[in-house]
Amino acid sequence: MPIRKRGKTWYTDLYVNGRRTRKKLSTNKATAQKIYEDLIKQKDLSPFGISDYNYDIKQFQRCLLLEVEPNISAKTLHDYEVLLSGVTEHLNNTPLQSVRNKFNEYLLERQKQGLSIRTLNLIIELTKRMFRHAVETNLVPLDPLSGTRKFKSAKKLRRALMPEEIKSLLESSGKYRIVWLTFLGTGLRRSELVELKWKDVDLKKGELSVTKERPGKGVGVIPMSKEKKKELGLLKRGDGESFVFTTKDGAPLRNNLMREFRACLKRAEINQDGISIHSLRYTFATTLASRNIHPKHIQALMRHKSIS
Repeated sequence: MPIRKRGKTWYTDLYVNGRRTRKKLSTNKATAQKIYEDLIKQKDLSPFGISDYNYDIKQFQRCLLLEVEPNISAKTLHDYEVLLSGVTEHLNNTPLQSVRNKFNEYLLERQKQGLSIRTLNLIIELTKRMFRHAVETNLVPLDPLSGTRKFKSAKKLRRALMPEEIKSLLESSGKYRIVWLTFLGTGLRRSELVELKWKDVDLKKGELSVTKERPGKGVGVIPMSKEKKKELGLLKRGDGESFVFTTKDGAPLRNNLMREFRACLKRAEINQDGISIHSLRYTFATTLASRNIHPKHIQALMRHKSIS
């Protein structure tokens, strides 16, 4: 964190020749942030031990990747390395006080090249994290990207699947058919399906129970059709604490769920614009509405706090 509060005062830590120097900024957070940002815009930062070319941005990248490596997959690590390498090549030998402007130029250049808002925001997040890590490990005295904001994303288009698309999806999904069928037939949220355990499934009554309450997300009992009850019954059942939907190693489906969903959509030749896993829950609700089910009943099944 570039600025910190101690008592009633906001301050920042600067590192000069490896030794920490604490500078008081203000008792007001907004003022302190402004003073901090003005500091890193100064033309002469030599009083704080910063000269134009006395830092190694490639070292910042290596140190960050080394720290995150144990917690991410090899593919994610490679993706991070590719994104950060583009940034560090562009910023190499840039005076610290000019980094922010140079970084903004890089982002605009990549945007013109057609990079998505999502990828641009990931670059911003990773680069800011890289500089914060450099400050925390005393590699640099100040974070030049403090206050840099992400791009605003356009409002996402959302649509439900059409009946013929549902048919194609289920026919193209292999072992994941039961997963999408459960989404479509119960309106479960992604997190609820991932965390569904056999103790929450009553095949005799044909019901699923959502018992873990989250802010703004209700609990409840959801009825299943005979088809869904039959297909769930064909799954290999574990004890009550076992997850219903798992990988081949027995772990709950998490990060790979969206990847598999996209692959199934592609095989089914379904236009993916406006489609995400949440679209399956949305399809459940719109299907109920098309059957003239009372809004209050739909609200109960969706476990919304209000009809809207």
